[in-house]
Parts: sequence; C-alpha cells; structure tokens
Amino acid sequence: MEKKVKKIVRKRSVNALSRSELSSYLKYRVNNLLKNNGVLTKRELTYLLCEVGPGKMRMDPELLDIAGVAFLIKSKSLQQNNDSKTKSKIEKLIVKDVLSSSIKDKISVLLTKCFEEVNRVKINKKTYYKCKYKDTPTIILIANGEWVMPDNNLSEFLTYAKNHNLQPIIIAKKVHGMLFPLFKLIGVLALSTYTVLLQGKTISKISLLEDRFEDNVKYREKSTNLDDLIKNFDKEYLEENFIKKFFNQIVPKYIEDVNKVFQNNETIGSDIEAFIKKVQKSKIKTTLKKWVKSRNLLRKQKKKNLPKKPLN
Repeated sequence: MEKKVKKIVRKRSVNALSRSELSSYLKYRVNNLLKNNGVLTKRELTYLLCEVGPGKMRMDPELLDIAGVAFLIKSKSLQQNNDSKTKSKIEKLIVKDVLSSSIKDKISVLLTKCFEEVNRVKINKKTYYKCKYKDTPTIILIANGEWVMPDNNLSEFLTYAKNHNLQPIIIAKKVHGMLFPLFKLIGVLALSTYTVLLQGKTISKISLLEDRFEDNVKYREKSTNLDDLIKNFDKEYLEENFIKKFFNQIVPKYIEDVNKVFQNNETIGSDIEAFIKKVQKSKIKTTLKKWVKSRNLLRKQKKKNLPKKPLN
C-alpha cells in the first residue's frame, strides 16, 4: 500500500480516500484478512472492515460497492473449495431470512413488548411499523442486519413521520455515527443493535453448515435468535441486551421529550441535501455536507472509472 494512502488513513480516516486510493487500501486490507480467513463473503467484509477495529480504519459499507468488492472473495491459494460454497450458502440463508415476511411478522411481535397497536405497513415499497407508546403515535424503521446512512431513504422516512405527526424511531444493525448528534438535535430515537435478527430455524441451518468448515474457519457476522429473544424477553439474563434496554429504559424515559422536539422542528427536506440545508447547528451541518459531498464525488469517479472486474 502506498505511503500516501497510509498517511491519509493515519491522519484523517479511510473515508477521506479517493476512489483509486480506496481500491489500493482495500486490496491491502482484504489480502491481510484472507491470510487468516481464506474465504470471506461481502457481509463478512462489511463486518470486519466497517464494524470492528480502530475507528479511523473503519469505513462506510457503501465504499465496498464503490470500490467494486465482489460477493465472495477467496485466497488464490485455496481455489474453489468446500468452505467457499458453504459460506455462500450461509450468506444466502441470511439474506433470504432478513427479507422474509415471516421474520417481519415476528419483529411485529417483538415490538409489542414495548408498544401498542403495532401494524406493519408499506410506504413507497419500504416496510415500517406504525404503533403507539402510551399517547405518542410512532413509526419505526427496522433496518435488520443493515446500516442506516445519511441518505435520501432516511430523509424520506423522517419527512413521512413529520407530515403524519408520528414520532420516528430507528433500529438498525448500525446507525451511522454522525447521525446521533443530528438525531439529538431534531428529536429522533435510534438504536444500533450490532447484530442481525434471524429466525431460530435459520440459525440452526447455519450451525449445521458451519460444522462443515475446516479448522479455524468460521462465518464472521454476529446474529441473534429472534425467536429466543421474543420467548425469553422478560428473563433477567437478558437485562443487558441492547434491544431490551432500549425498550425498557430509553423509550419510556425520552419519548415524550424527543417527540416535542421533533414535532416543533422544521429540519425536514425532500432529499438529504435539502434536509441538510435546513439544519441549524453549524458543526453538524458542516460534517454532513462534507460527507455527502465526498460520497457524490466518489460515485462520479466510480462511473468514470468502473473496473471491468470486481476487486478480488
């Protein structure tokens, strides 16, 4: 990896790299990860490159797409082997379960542990959950196993909540760090779970597949058994569970106050750039503007210089 790239990452962060620098950095990181893992799927790479490790070395998941990261990456020395096939099957099981109607129904059941009148609704082809907490009508975005980013999907969700006098709540595998200061300013409750919720039967299938791995090989993404979480939600051993603490402590303590802030706030726009323009606090506004500008630039660079083959 070039000294220039190392210097940028060390002084600022990986998110400050240009597209060509990003490709160089990713090749370096991926090759190092493959030495210990042999085979990595894209979800595993997202976990290893974006969710763990020193802060400056973590990147946004979108950067993997911009750099052209393949669905499955294998060490050249392994060629095609059983581990790569097994990991592909695990990845497909996870994606299928996350998108299934049955897991969305079970998420509705989980929400009844805290909220009333829980209804799953589709708005512009996206699934949300409308419910009530005491006298506060809410709309909940569940990004199961995914990140919530400063993008048009977010501004669309917040605009809908504002226009319908609903308190927005966001629960995601990871809410982008720069969003929490914004949410505090405009009145949004949010939780990063750092896990993907899966049905018990899917976790059992994954466990059977993992038994096929050779020594020291494992699938690297944290998952939570949703069936067990619902069944044992009131048990004491779950007191430290992120979701339970959010439901039992954060929502009851803050929802009335944040709802007053949100309903009185005019920081709503048709898209993320219009949204940012209305942000009053200069530091938060500057951070978001820089981020959106850098992403737009990288996307343009991707269109101009898209590699014929994905990074592998």
